Amino acid sequence: MQTNSIEVLEKKKNLKPLEGKVAIVTGGSRGIGAAIAKELARNGAQVAFNYQSSIDSAKALVKEIEDE
Repeated sequence: MQTNSIEVLEKKKNLKPLEGKVAIVTGGSRGIGAAIAKELARNGAQVAFNYQSSIDSAKALVKEIEDE
């Protein structure tokens, strides 16, 4: 079975380079930390983050990551 270039490109689009990795983001519930946590999750990492005072922001981020 031959692989054409379209199949190769499709496979590359589905790659998650951080699959199987764990990332810990401090201050991850808001701002730059939240953006970093989302990008790590998009790339396949399991993400753990902490928050200082806003549990609502933390819960919203978890929901956003899970919904992607």
